[in-house]
Amino acid sequence: MPAAVSGLRTLMMIVGGIQAVLGLALVTNSAAIATSTWDGPDAPTPGETYSGTVVFVGILIMAGAAWGIITALKFPTRLPAVRNSAIAYGRVVLAFTVVLLMFLPFILSLIWLPPAILLAVRPNRPECRAWFGEPGIGGPGTGGSGTREPGTRGPGTREPRGTRGPGLGPGYGRRH
Repeated sequence: MPAAVSGLRTLMMIVGGIQAVLGLALVTNSAAIATSTWDGPDAPTPGETYSGTVVFVGILIMAGAAWGIITALKFPTRLPAVRNSAIAYGRVVLAFTVVLLMFLPFILSLIWLPPAILLAVRPNRPECRAWFGEPGIGGPGTGGSGTREPGTRGPGTREPRGTRGPGLGPGYGRRH
């Protein structure tokens, strides 16, 4: 496994572990967190009223943590779907960080921001694309070193209209 892929895998496990601890803390201390968050004169028992919301958010965060850890554990399979899952996970963590900027003190959110940006960007590095077999890069199942002969087309690209062979004009294949 290349160093860039291994580093991404480690970062996903660390971020997932921190999310799991945060989610578990929200679930186990839901009444105290709800009381401290929604304490006010108009809420007679905020701990009882809003503790379900805190538990729901905690379970949601733990589900995201499980997603990241499971995706990181599947890296050795080298499936392109695992890379897509890592990209989606990084973007969700980045969106979660933007939400944290609104609710937590600024310095705590800034600590979480660099790992979130790295999770969103690192799966698109050439080493990661090659490891997961991105077509045209040179991973498993691509059938080559990732370089093409000049003038050849890559997989999944279409011919320009009107160049499908001798005797087939520009309207070939069009319904009339």
